[in-house]
Amino acid sequence: GDGGSGDSGSGDGGSGDGSSNANPTCDDSYVLYSGHPVHTIYTQQEVIDGNAPDWSLLDPNQYPDYNHPAYYYSGGQPSEHDVLDCTQDDSVNGWTLVEPQNNNNEK
Repeated sequence: GDGGSGDSGSGDGGSGDGSSNANPTCDDSYVLYSGHPVHTIYTQQEVIDGNAPDWSLLDPNQYPDYNHPAYYYSGGQPSEHDVLDCTQDDSVNGWTLVEPQNNNNEK
């Protein structure tokens, strides 16, 4: 054997993507962001309303292993279809979840 992974501190054990470090501040207010080919931002409400092409919101009850909110990307090639959730530094096809920039771009 290889000795196992030993991440006994995770609690739920089921990240599904190997990096279970959820961004602790990520919540429903976070927005989908892409910087290319054009600067695009979608809010969760826009996804729910069907105004975010290629994106849908996953039901936490059906997909409990993700760090919710979790969004399913169905654009591009089938091989590019993936889930973007609140896992730290997660990205899908250039998209990331970022906190909304209300006033300025200070990080």
